[in-house]
Amino acid sequence: MKALILLLLLLLVSPAIFSQGEDETPPTPKVVRPQAAKTTLRARVYYEDTGRSVRRTSVMLMPTEGGGRDVSGITDNEGNLEIKNVPTGRYYAFINAPGVVSPLGYADLRKPEKDSLGDAAASFPVIDVDGFSDLNIQIGARRGGAIGGRITYANGDPVIGVKVEILRKLGDEFLPVMPNFSSFASMFAGGGVFQTDDRGVYRLSGLPEGEYVVKVTESANHGKVDSRSSYGGGFESMLFGGSSMLTVFFENAFEMDKAQTLTLQLGQELSEINIIIPDRALHSIEGKLVAAKDKLPVRNAKLTIKQADDDTSDERGLFAKMPQVVYTDGKGMWRFNELPKGNYKIIAEPTSSEFDAKDQAYGDDPIDPSEMYTANTANAAANAVYYNTNAYGGDRGPVKPPEPEFTKTIKEFNIEEKDLTEQVIELSFGATLSGTVVLEKPKGLNGGIAITATSGKDDIKATTSLSFYEFAPDAGKAVKPQDFRLDGIPSGKNSISITPSGQNSDYYVKSAASNQIDLLKGPFDLKDREVFANIRIVLASDVGVLKGTVIDSSRQPVVGLTLTFVPTDAAKFSTATYYRTAKTNAEGKFEVKLPPFEYAVVFIPARTKNQDDLAKWLTTAVKQAQTFNIEPGATSKATIKFDRSK
Repeated sequence: MKALILLLLLLLVSPAIFSQGEDETPPTPKVVRPQAAKTTLRARVYYEDTGRSVRRTSVMLMPTEGGGRDVSGITDNEGNLEIKNVPTGRYYAFINAPGVVSPLGYADLRKPEKDSLGDAAASFPVIDVDGFSDLNIQIGARRGGAIGGRITYANGDPVIGVKVEILRKLGDEFLPVMPNFSSFASMFAGGGVFQTDDRGVYRLSGLPEGEYVVKVTESANHGKVDSRSSYGGGFESMLFGGSSMLTVFFENAFEMDKAQTLTLQLGQELSEINIIIPDRALHSIEGKLVAAKDKLPVRNAKLTIKQADDDTSDERGLFAKMPQVVYTDGKGMWRFNELPKGNYKIIAEPTSSEFDAKDQAYGDDPIDPSEMYTANTANAAANAVYYNTNAYGGDRGPVKPPEPEFTKTIKEFNIEEKDLTEQVIELSFGATLSGTVVLEKPKGLNGGIAITATSGKDDIKATTSLSFYEFAPDAGKAVKPQDFRLDGIPSGKNSISITPSGQNSDYYVKSAASNQIDLLKGPFDLKDREVFANIRIVLASDVGVLKGTVIDSSRQPVVGLTLTFVPTDAAKFSTATYYRTAKTNAEGKFEVKLPPFEYAVVFIPARTKNQDDLAKWLTTAVKQAQTFNIEPGATSKATIKFDRSK
């Protein structure tokens, strides 16, 4: 259990956990600090409101730019702290005492590629360490607010072990808050920070000032537990409540927009925030998943149910929801249970397990005729790539390419006062893109590229990736043209992005077209089973370099800030093909390689619903942004001003 806690703490302070689910741009090189580590830090840790010592408590020094190695120590009986061999750098002090607020409590965990600190810790003092001189300082501990109460059923029984979330308002959203590391560790050590006790009582302290709502989630598995799913078991439900739809907000409301907002100040206690979970009817929804082409059932496909207004698409992250998943049976049947009335969406998608029989069709093992009733098996048998000869040496017929893959689909349902039965969801084969990727001036390189199609409305993604190098004994890395094929693209409006990965920031997409389509001019309205072949993607290497420093209104460097660079040409920022990112180091400096266009630096909102929303936002943001002309092979320098108040 101790190892699990340490692992989760490491994940928490890593910048990667706050990245977007699909990182479509190459990472910037990590800042390397001087290795001097001779500073001894001595401090007295005290409560700011009383001046009394904070005794026997862990204090962690976290680098202001995030990531890296934390250093820590424990205060003695007088509140004195000593930490030896502190590396050069700038740090925030995390006092891990219950009830004490930390920079973590203010963090906006939605922000892409940004560590847990950033602007959230702006009001906390920074500790500067030069790696040579010893420090003698005072570290003040602020008492946060607290919210608590009792959860009961309609008959008065206590609700035991139920998940309670304290949601703090950030921008226009209410998000879960984690006051400090002590509350996080307490959850795994039996402290029940996120759960009611045996009396139905809960309390969360160390909260920063702000507006809050309280949310209660009963544990429930809305689908059948399946060994193919790593979610929805008792352990996840115990800790996180899964993604159960059985939620109630204070004061006894079923919807977030009807919840009562609480205003909390530092040091304030709200102790009677009680919630009654009423009795209510629950319903089921069931049906069949079939192929749109011939209405044959699709087996072993994955179905995920969400509330209709749930726009989350990433299952990773500290507060990510564990999805409610079922798999279709041999006849394509599926079912979700214990659902309150409301609007839902079901995401249906094929999985690798769906093609067990298809794998046989592509091999030399015979297919059991009894399996031919499923759409995926029938499709595989009709379109398999056969060997030239069979087991007896005879000709097995012409070679046929496989059908396009099924695409993910989303269907919405409304549950009122009764169960929904005999519901049908159809999977289509989607569109296909294929062709070749070449280098304008071939030379050795690492990594590869990712080609992604993103639907405008539902933000459904289809993606493929390929590598550009192979090792030769006498020639090092020998670059060869590579074929690509992207199947399962949803019908309708799609944006296509082609982005370098690995160390390929030296390259960018110069052209991507055939006589049918130009992938750089999207978005595109694609049709089911439509095929665009012979697309030639050309990568060029005449990038420029932009070096700079980010400062705030006080001309102080902004540390750990993620910058997004997009072309000012609207035709180029409609997809992520030309997006690039950089992150400021401990001195507020950055360096990024960019294609030879005019670029704008923007700070994308923490959450946009889909690519369409982002493109609309960029249309206005780019006009107001600071811009730069990037010349081929040249290095430019810039100072970027950042408004911390936004």
